[in-house]
Amino acid sequence: MTIFDDIERTLEGGTQYGWADFEYLNLSNRPEAARVREFLCNCLEHYPVEHRNELIKRMRASDIQFASATFELILHEMFVRLGWSVTVHPEILDGNGRLPDFLVCSTDGESFYVEAALARQYSQQELAAEKRKNQILKVIDNFPSPNFLLQIDPDGSPRSNVPGKKLRHALRTWLNKLDVNSVEAEYLAGKALPQMIFEHDGWHITFGAIPRRADRRDGGRRTIGILGFGVRSIDIRDSIKSVAKFKNGRYGELDFPLVVAINIEQHAVDVSQERDALFGQLQLWIARNEGVGAVQEYARLPDGVWNGPDGPQCTRLSGVWLFRSLDAWHFAARGSNMLYENPRPAHKLPSASRIFTHAVVEDGKLVERPGVSLNELFGLTKEWPEE
Repeated sequence: MTIFDDIERTLEGGTQYGWADFEYLNLSNRPEAARVREFLCNCLEHYPVEHRNELIKRMRASDIQFASATFELILHEMFVRLGWSVTVHPEILDGNGRLPDFLVCSTDGESFYVEAALARQYSQQELAAEKRKNQILKVIDNFPSPNFLLQIDPDGSPRSNVPGKKLRHALRTWLNKLDVNSVEAEYLAGKALPQMIFEHDGWHITFGAIPRRADRRDGGRRTIGILGFGVRSIDIRDSIKSVAKFKNGRYGELDFPLVVAINIEQHAVDVSQERDALFGQLQLWIARNEGVGAVQEYARLPDGVWNGPDGPQCTRLSGVWLFRSLDAWHFAARGSNMLYENPRPAHKLPSASRIFTHAVVEDGKLVERPGVSLNELFGLTKEWPEE
């Protein structure tokens, strides 16, 4: 079984709303897509033969499975590039029968387990809303509009399915009333674009009509020209805690250190949230009733993965390795990752793990040290897969 189909690829341009990640990568004829496919296929050649089919089936199954399997494949390739040996789904000597993703052994003979996981940016309810959004964005993008592109500024999320027929009728009625030449002249004169507002069950969309160039008014192209993403607060602390704590108790007693590698779906994340999740939320303490010059100090609450109400906890987790939005298209550019070491583990991480960018607690302070970057490890520029 191979990852991708042996077919003639004729799909041009970017992905369409609602398309699966694997589906687009499999069909696209863009040279960038070809480079991503080649990279993944080369990684698979280094993956144990007996485990390949299971990985491929997951990559083809859904966006979540594609992200998870791709993350595991890239992690495996990282260790291979270092010359380390990797055992897939190793048995744990005194474990409970569950198998982690990898047992890696460095060239110095130091070993540790690695378990890969995703930290989702959306809840199940939010995922359902995003699916409804993508369905209607696909309807809009395929809407025939020979004279105008649409600027879309959404706010909120739909709590129920959006009536596509009603939206198409509203767009058609509005756009048919606009004279493209008049709108273009006003736009070039610095006036605002004409707008239409559509609302449905918690979702508010403002449409702007952007005149197409005269030589592109054939209606044969996509309709969405500019898409805003709205405003959404990002807090990944609970996701990191949930994943890390679950993995801490998953395998029973361990004979080697365990690292949980977590791929955070959101790229733009405040690093302080990572630290709060692992070590406890940071707060400023000020002595009461001491007036000006009162003693102030920072302290962490006992609500982190490794710092609980009764002191150290989750000691089976020797390290948590956080990646930010690592995927097959952007891992060279978005290679941001940090391996946080547990200050009080049951099994201390071997020194070989410090070849990666890592953070350790020294004299009560968290110290970061640089390591090998992903683009260096894979011999790729940060612009890859672009030329």
